[in-house]
Amino acid sequence: MTATGKRTGDRALYEVADRFAHNGFVDGTAFFDPTRTAWTKMNFSALEELFVNRPDISARNYLSKLELQMDGATDDQILLMAELHLLYLLPSHSVGPHRRREIVESVLKLSKEPFVLDSAFDQAFEVAHIRPGTFWSTRRDLHIGYLVRAGVTLFEAYPSVDDRRDLFDDPWMLKDFLESVPVKSATAQRELLLHLMHPSVFEPISKMADKELIVTRWPELAGNSDDIDRQLIEIRTQLTPDLGDDFDYYAPEIRPLWHPAPKTLPPAAGTDAESQPARTLVVYMTDASSANYAFGVERGTWAFKKEPTDDNDPRVGDHLLFVFKAKFGPRQSPEQFITQPVERVVRARVTRPMVVTTNSFWPDEKEGEVVYPYQFGFIELESVDDVAAKSGLIADPRVMIAAKASASAGGQPVLIVGQMAFAMPPDADEDTLPIAELLSEFADATEVSGLNWGSEHDHITGTLIASLLTKRFAILSGLSGSGKTRLAIALGQWLGGDRYRVVPVRPDWTSPDATLGYRDGLMGAAHGKERWHVPEVLEFLMRARSEPTMPFILVLDEMNLAHVERYFAEMLSGIESGERVVPNLLRTETGWEPISEPSHVAWPQNVFVIGTVNADETTYAFSPKVLDRANTIEFRVVSDALQVGLGAIAPVQPASAATARSFQVLSESDSLLEGSEKLQARLRELHKLLAEYNFEFGHRVFQEAVRFRWFALEGRLCDTDAEVLDIQMMQKILPRIHGAQRRVQKLLDGLHHFSSDETRSLPRTMRRIDRMRDLLHANHFVCFTD
Repeated sequence: MTATGKRTGDRALYEVADRFAHNGFVDGTAFFDPTRTAWTKMNFSALEELFVNRPDISARNYLSKLELQMDGATDDQILLMAELHLLYLLPSHSVGPHRRREIVESVLKLSKEPFVLDSAFDQAFEVAHIRPGTFWSTRRDLHIGYLVRAGVTLFEAYPSVDDRRDLFDDPWMLKDFLESVPVKSATAQRELLLHLMHPSVFEPISKMADKELIVTRWPELAGNSDDIDRQLIEIRTQLTPDLGDDFDYYAPEIRPLWHPAPKTLPPAAGTDAESQPARTLVVYMTDASSANYAFGVERGTWAFKKEPTDDNDPRVGDHLLFVFKAKFGPRQSPEQFITQPVERVVRARVTRPMVVTTNSFWPDEKEGEVVYPYQFGFIELESVDDVAAKSGLIADPRVMIAAKASASAGGQPVLIVGQMAFAMPPDADEDTLPIAELLSEFADATEVSGLNWGSEHDHITGTLIASLLTKRFAILSGLSGSGKTRLAIALGQWLGGDRYRVVPVRPDWTSPDATLGYRDGLMGAAHGKERWHVPEVLEFLMRARSEPTMPFILVLDEMNLAHVERYFAEMLSGIESGERVVPNLLRTETGWEPISEPSHVAWPQNVFVIGTVNADETTYAFSPKVLDRANTIEFRVVSDALQVGLGAIAPVQPASAATARSFQVLSESDSLLEGSEKLQARLRELHKLLAEYNFEFGHRVFQEAVRFRWFALEGRLCDTDAEVLDIQMMQKILPRIHGAQRRVQKLLDGLHHFSSDETRSLPRTMRRIDRMRDLLHANHFVCFTD
């Protein structure tokens, strides 16, 4: 069963998998302790009763649920559960070695006599190469549940060791057996288990949809078998001369050969007749109008009961967007409506001008009660079923806002002016790149462009990524010319090329009008309708709302040239609480028109704010409430890093769309608290120390520090809780400390003692406190930005 070759990855992975097959499934002995017979029918049945048949759907974190579910389990059953967790984690490269060990050890700790893992098992925690997908990583319970059911079924159907050995030695017998186990949405676990047991036979592909796409792409190479895995064997054999030995279907140069590129609706604007025009009429379709639609398509005619307004009058060449039945209907708040699925979207084009006629007949006019006299010609261009606006198919929320307005107006069209980019959603089960890969890619991309902070390069770039995934607001503070703005721009370029905006803060910004605009009385008077003045920041936010699955980076340069609270308070509240702070606007031919209900919408969850701060006598200091809501990253330039030519910075090459989407998905993921007990204890100890001097922090800092921990460990930015705490001290605690010597001297001394404790040495924090104490001694006053 052991595999070799590039396609099947590191030999060590399959050696571990082979031990699980022969020691566990076949012989019944434990992976961690071969002297214990833990893999038995009795133990698997107990786990099925405790874990599978007693699902915990509460809001508690996974480990807390597991602890309750495993109450009453024997030590052998807990050992078996820990080993099943390792088997589950084995193929994925999205979970680092430290995190793998931590998860397994957390399960082992539930035993009355916990098993201690020493370095002899390090190989078992090495990172593999397969991407099982987002559902696999978020529904651990279902996939481990499949392994439990497989164990129960195995020991019932094959009580003999010899019979189990024969089963696992024959890949096709094993496949038939695993397909007989109730899968309950865990097909990825079944496919991965087949690959682990027989990597030279079964592809390292966890998604059946991908296997089907490959066969669909090369049916002429698939042979005569009806079995999809046998077909894949034939296809690989035929493709090897062209693609090379052990090629990877997911390699960047090979995946496009079989995986279709995202479809667009409509196509990008161009000069052909099907190009997206400047006007689109959106029509919401009810059950009755859906019946009319098929009738209208046959005759190339559509009609309305009431005469459309001048603005919404269909004109030849206009596009029509028919939105069929939102799942929960239009009687919801706009925020809820624009994120729900709709049954279907049809793109059409107006071909004949509107006429008024009494010779009309539509299916729901049979009783003579409804007449549709305002008729015009149209032709259907494209239709897409099962549209989920939140997933990105309708990339512009204006469509759903218009659909809601159309429904409220009895099916009247609502006009949208300006070209819109409709993007088909990414594959719903598309892989989310691991955090470590994001950090590594960004570090490499910036270094290639000419940005380099020497020995601190990976730390600086990685800290920014982890900080923004934790919270959508980060502050880059330090000496002028140290590369703060360059780094922020680099992240924007990397995550999307043009999905970033640098907005210089002006000293005269004294209100939110500078960022979120205001009602423009002069423009409204000129055009007869209310109009909204849209500054650069608000325009950027509106654009971001049109592409909700992709991240947008807003850089507020020289953020403290004005009083931050005066122009940024509403935005800060929106980032923090999700409250409606962004003006709700509709773009028309004459400008931006405010919508009265609701007048404001929530802060886009795909907008990340980076503020750059220069510390000198010409700028304003940040208040604690601002610092409390951000991760502050300090930039310092060491002498050895100064070199000629560093200013020749090239633009950072954009990452792939999958990378950008992964960044967005990870930023929206829930905090994972498992294994954070040690950090929580240290934060409480730190809180007690700070409280003595009235500098204590609140729930927000506590929660975000724990959330940052997960991204830092998974991204391999840190290896230990002490390293996580060291960074959080620099980003969340020390920036809040300022004052006269009489007030902060003892606090700094206490923090230095706290940071130098041998059980949690915090070297970065100690160096920074030493500098602050020197400044305090010299000036009798100190703040973090000195």
